[in-house]
Amino acid sequence: MKKKAVLNENNILVGFEDVEELQQGDIDGGDGQLSTNNMFKWTGKCFQLLGTGYPKPKAHENGVTMEYAIYRMMEAFCEGKEPPLECRQWVIWFEKNLKKRQEEKLKRGRR
Repeated sequence: MKKKAVLNENNILVGFEDVEELQQGDIDGGDGQLSTNNMFKWTGKCFQLLGTGYPKPKAHENGVTMEYAIYRMMEAFCEGKEPPLECRQWVIWFEKNLKKRQEEKLKRGRR
């Protein structure tokens, strides 16, 4: 028996079907171990993990990593101050990443 991947209308993997032989146009589901919890999309060549969002920005030459930016924002919040400007790139990254993730979930029928 072989595993045929079952996709929804958005090419999201939703299940597997046991078949004797794969027909032309069928997608090989491999060993059937990929999650069918709306986490993988068929790109036409392979399954892509969804929800990865945008790549993280690199630390500036002044050393503002994500962890340091979060620390500086929490520090400002606790002291009742405005967040430092060097943290703005990370705020923009989170805005885009969270928006993209929410759009992907809605597209897959999840909230």
